[in-house]
Amino acid sequence: PGRIDSSLSMVSLNKPLNATAELYGPLRGGEPYILVRWEVKNASMKTDFMDFENASFEGYYKNEVVAGLPRKDPNSIISLRNFTADWNGLPVKSRSIDIVDLSNSTLTCDLTSSFPLTALNELINASSLQMTAGNVTVALNYKGPIVRNNNTNSFLNGKIHFSNGSVLYTPRNVTMKEVNGDLLFNNSNVFIKDLRCNVLQNQIVMNGSAENVLTLINTEPNKVNVKYHIYSPALNLSSFTFLLDERKNTIARKANTNSLGNISTKLDELLEKSRVEVDLKADKVSYNRFQGGNLAAAVTILQDRYVLNNVSMLLAGGNMSMKGQLVTSTASRHKASINANLSDVDVKKLFYGFDNFGQDAIGYKNLQGTLTASTNIEMMIDKTGKAVPNSSNGSINFLLKNAVLQNFEPIKKIQKFVFKNRNFDTIQFAALKNKLEVFNGDIVFKRMEIQSSVISLFTEGTYSQRGNTDVSVQVPLSNLKKRDDDYIPENIGLDKSGGRSIFLRGKPGSDGNINFKLDLFKKYFKEHP
Repeated sequence: PGRIDSSLSMVSLNKPLNATAELYGPLRGGEPYILVRWEVKNASMKTDFMDFENASFEGYYKNEVVAGLPRKDPNSIISLRNFTADWNGLPVKSRSIDIVDLSNSTLTCDLTSSFPLTALNELINASSLQMTAGNVTVALNYKGPIVRNNNTNSFLNGKIHFSNGSVLYTPRNVTMKEVNGDLLFNNSNVFIKDLRCNVLQNQIVMNGSAENVLTLINTEPNKVNVKYHIYSPALNLSSFTFLLDERKNTIARKANTNSLGNISTKLDELLEKSRVEVDLKADKVSYNRFQGGNLAAAVTILQDRYVLNNVSMLLAGGNMSMKGQLVTSTASRHKASINANLSDVDVKKLFYGFDNFGQDAIGYKNLQGTLTASTNIEMMIDKTGKAVPNSSNGSINFLLKNAVLQNFEPIKKIQKFVFKNRNFDTIQFAALKNKLEVFNGDIVFKRMEIQSSVISLFTEGTYSQRGNTDVSVQVPLSNLKKRDDDYIPENIGLDKSGGRSIFLRGKPGSDGNINFKLDLFKKYFKEHP
């Protein structure tokens, strides 16, 4: 009959097959029972879904799956057993392939295969990923329509195992090496289980999930939400500055007739548009000279930005927590917005680790003490991860305890005017507390009390690397009283006038260094009311 011939025509072979048929039923009319068995050896096989070479299998067709129901297409089945073949050069096996309800065909099958990872390059033909080494083992089960569609009524279960893989992510020119782990499929969801790899000398362990990805990849890849749980025993963040560089343009290669249709385009689009949420943990973390520990970070990766939802770590003997985001501004620059809190941090180690924060007013060689601070800063960052000069804006509140200042030239220059016989090389301070306002890189500080083992000062003004430095220093005459070696400095409060005082003013000289002069008429305060 024509409808049975139409159902069977979804499969075509290039050579005859061995078949036997059983038919029985009444001669007076009605649908007879039909059972056709066959055997195929090393044939080329074409289907509506995919094509195979060297296909060998046995199977049958019958029109009565459930006894007693009408012998029509809804009650018919095409079944294949012990299927082996080559699919685009890859060996595949299946114990059973069933096509049921031939009026609205549903395919159910299992699939196993093992092959080199590099074999996927021509098959997937994606511009974003290039497989360079390793092996793959596949064990999958599928149930869904036999024709290609974008519906949600397809179910894929099983896993793909990677061993000793190497994958190049071409937009960033970064290779994942020593890739070992599993990709699990559960209906439309995909899971990553214990995927271990080496990324730029960083050992990474990943677990993750992408819910409903097999449906959304066909329809709305921008709504795919990928969740990663990443762990590293030691993470070198300087290895990942490539994330700040411009993405390289990739051109999808023209798919050959054997590739997976437009899967390469869909995969590239998924990698580009999906929302990625990363839960990152590391025992140790470093960035150039910076060292930290017990890193815990929740990061969201979008098309044009990295959002730091919550970051915490041990830092320089204390703790740091941070929130913010990094937004792509141009091809090579990014706008960083950081809200950070530091608690009981060794200020010397902090300044050393962050390379004196890109300023030369005071460095780690000059400082000792314990710092607690809160910052709210915006700045531009280049593709190497360094702050763009004079791009910082925001505020810093700080409290520095047990402070010691060593060989700090601006303080030592005050000796030209007062206390030439005192030792300004090492100075102990009472707690230093202030709020710094940052405008285009210039640091503006309000009146600050400095009580030290050598001298008492009040200072305020602006420090600038652009030649705008203008600082006022008030030296109370009470400093004339000699201080014993065991003198312990204590703050008296900003509301105190300091009594009779000498005023100095510091501004850049012709050599660019800060020079102090007597400010007898307090011109600083007249120019900065």
